[in-house]
Amino acid sequence: MSLLLHEVQLVAQEDFEGEPPVFRRGVMTAEDQRFIARECSTASPFDPENRRQSMLRRVTAGEGVCEKWTCRYGSVILFLESEEQRAEIPLGLWGRILRLYAIPGTRAFRVFFFGLRHLRQFPPRHAAVEAIHINGGYTYSCRHDTIVIHRMEDATRVLLHELQHSTCLDHEEDGTDRIEAETEAWAELWYVALLSQGKPHLFHRLLQLQSDWIQAQNERVRRHMKDPHSMEFPWRYTIGKENVWRRWGILRPFRGTVRVGSSLRLTCPPSDALQRTFGVPSGSTAL
Repeated sequence: MSLLLHEVQLVAQEDFEGEPPVFRRGVMTAEDQRFIARECSTASPFDPENRRQSMLRRVTAGEGVCEKWTCRYGSVILFLESEEQRAEIPLGLWGRILRLYAIPGTRAFRVFFFGLRHLRQFPPRHAAVEAIHINGGYTYSCRHDTIVIHRMEDATRVLLHELQHSTCLDHEEDGTDRIEAETEAWAELWYVALLSQGKPHLFHRLLQLQSDWIQAQNERVRRHMKDPHSMEFPWRYTIGKENVWRRWGILRPFRGTVRVGSSLRLTCPPSDALQRTFGVPSGSTAL
């Protein structure tokens, strides 16, 4: 095993030897409300149809649920269709993820999560892949309190990705596309490690599945690009990310063990057994 894989697996293993942070019910502050109202009234290239605003309006009108859950490392503010939807969110795992990125002496994290159910899907035929097909969140660089996740599917991986940005781990001199490719590479590696709970056999099995998912999905991604050798969108989240894993020496030889179909979810969907491990129902897409 490479040193990188060994260290990541060890960090996950050590974290799962302890209990997850405890979340307690909190109350939205006036500043929380101002921030998310401002975000939802501002156009975002990551949410071009502004589904955030639609969900916020439904919740404000009493057609949904807003809850704030707080632990030592930050808070997660949920905008949901119903109270039942909360069971689909692996809050225990999310608490561990917040702890993983926490920096002593800095502000606690604040995550706004919209439980929107639209899936990440390829567009028809050879149409270009755009943000509406693949993006699920954003944050402001080096800000711990501005993480917005606006899609249920693959939300755990999005949380990891945005925490990378929020904790100033970007190499600005690399340019946006390479920054995003490396950020996504780290997010998917930590995703594999955390879902394995640092258990070596499971870690390597999930690493193989994720490697297969990346390579199978990118075969189709290339067919939607004008020039598959360029950095045109969505290179940064797909082919560029694969290149980083290859450079790190952690991409496994393709075995064809997964079927991507039309999915643009960036992580290999977890098994029912993994869903049970993290306490979410099998129909949940948030893990």
